Amino acid sequence: MDVVVLIKAVPGLEEFAYDPARLRMDREHPTLLANPFDARALAAALAGRQPGERITALSMGPSRARSVLETALHLGVDRAILVSDPALAGSDLPGTARVLATALARIEHDLLLVGRASTDGDAGLLGAMVAEHLGRPSVGPARSWRRVGGELEVTADTELGTSTYRLPLPSVVITGEKISKPGRVTPEMIARAAGRAPELWGLGPLGIDPGSAGTAGARARVLEAVPDLPVRRPILLRDLAPDRAVDEAVRQLLLRWTGRPAGPSPPRRPGVPGPWPEALVLVTDEEGMLDEGALPLLHGLRGLGLAPTSVSIGDAVPSVPLLARAGALHHRHVEAGNGPVDPRAVGAFLAGVAHGPPEVGVVAVLAHDFGRASAGRLAAQTGGAVITEVTGGGIGPGGLLWQKPSFDHRARALVAATEGHPTVLTVRPGAWPAERSFEASEIGVTKSAAPTGFPSPVRIERALTVPPSWRGIGTRRVVVVIGRGLGGPDRIPELAPTLEAWGAGIAGTRKVVDDGWLPPALQLGLTGRYLEPEFALLLGVHGSPNHLTGISRARTLVAIDPDPSAPVFGHVDVGIVDRWEAVLPRLTRELAGPLRSRPW
Repeated sequence: MDVVVLIKAVPGLEEFAYDPARLRMDREHPTLLANPFDARALAAALAGRQPGERITALSMGPSRARSVLETALHLGVDRAILVSDPALAGSDLPGTARVLATALARIEHDLLLVGRASTDGDAGLLGAMVAEHLGRPSVGPARSWRRVGGELEVTADTELGTSTYRLPLPSVVITGEKISKPGRVTPEMIARAAGRAPELWGLGPLGIDPGSAGTAGARARVLEAVPDLPVRRPILLRDLAPDRAVDEAVRQLLLRWTGRPAGPSPPRRPGVPGPWPEALVLVTDEEGMLDEGALPLLHGLRGLGLAPTSVSIGDAVPSVPLLARAGALHHRHVEAGNGPVDPRAVGAFLAGVAHGPPEVGVVAVLAHDFGRASAGRLAAQTGGAVITEVTGGGIGPGGLLWQKPSFDHRARALVAATEGHPTVLTVRPGAWPAERSFEASEIGVTKSAAPTGFPSPVRIERALTVPPSWRGIGTRRVVVVIGRGLGGPDRIPELAPTLEAWGAGIAGTRKVVDDGWLPPALQLGLTGRYLEPEFALLLGVHGSPNHLTGISRARTLVAIDPDPSAPVFGHVDVGIVDRWEAVLPRLTRELAGPLRSRPW
């Protein structure tokens, strides 16, 4: 089984830099490293290689990315290829997927490994897009894989736990963080690889027109990107009795909240006559069940002047009055039966609807792994603009504009689709308010059969590891984040009164997840997930930059830790130096009313 691993060269976290002239990340000056997800995919490929099998590392980027592929050669890959051409500068996601798929078609292989996301973009669609271009099944984010005869058995993380699939070859596996640990280069490895160098492929030999690549071929355009991280002036409360510390913390928080707008206002329908373009919104999850986190997308898109059609795929039609109250003007249901839903089928159905009348302006899905896989499959078929991790929208002189975090979430970018229909959006959970303010009127329902005709992964096992009370972390306005300083997994039940009183979700650091205290779906940070809650409490979190980047956009951050020198205190609004057990019960009572009553 020959394997290809896609490796993206990204700047280190501390060297992320914005190029204001070209409105994109600077890749010419920072040190470039292998994207962490890709480095783990490469380690998994090398660990699973059997005698006679070949491993190829493939990358696309500037000539400086050679160093990342040289490291791959040192680690033991048989071949390293860099697709590089000046015309590729400024490539968007669809353009990158097309170029990589063209290159992959020229490399014999049975398995393609693609990291779940890149730390400089966090789009998470590339693997599904490349798989669609190649016409192959895919699963992910994988935490393990093994060979079973001529097939693969892959266990992947989901929003609810894990699922294990049987996958035919050739196929694509999108790898998660838990697949392996990155390899380390030793002097002996460097000596063995002496004289070997990456191959350089330009666009000419690939048959790609330079005029269709890079900035010239991009389907979306960044109009502006401005710094947008919350400004924090930490207040550290130390050497106080627990009750006094809590009282002062609450006083400081109420001062911050008094008179401050409570989150973004709901979008309003522009004063323009209809008809408005249709917007398709996927409202079911990978199990074919209603995903209530997707309902605000209907409300938000209708407020922007689009005509939302909700789309479900599974055994039963969701409550039509509920969809109407959320903003749907029509509903489409795909009869797919019980069991897991293949994102490839979702993408094929959405593409079929988008290519027919009436005009579909937007297709929107939630930005979780299932939604991203479905959006990637769809985008590869439609060829239109793709805008990921959307957090809001508005009306500009030329039409719809979309907001999204950028540059490691340090800035907010304003993006417009330049050509192609529909525009494919992945929308951050919680981007729009969870309102159901429209009339529960009767809306039309169209039923269709699920697309068939291609191999799909077969699920052979499912394990639910995320308790119901912990689900939907992306839509929670209040979050409690735990680190190892909590004291152990047996202390987590002591947080139940706080979670219930505040209506809060729970999440954790990578070390907490690695130790098995929480499931991977609840990991925050550079290689986990990003949240933008209104209020977050950090308990026993030391303050690793890689972790804090996942919660840095919270509107208010409070930390409790007994170590006054803990780095976390430099990145929050209020810090309490004490044991969490001494502080949390009173803090829970004092904040229950304000947190529950604020119109987040």
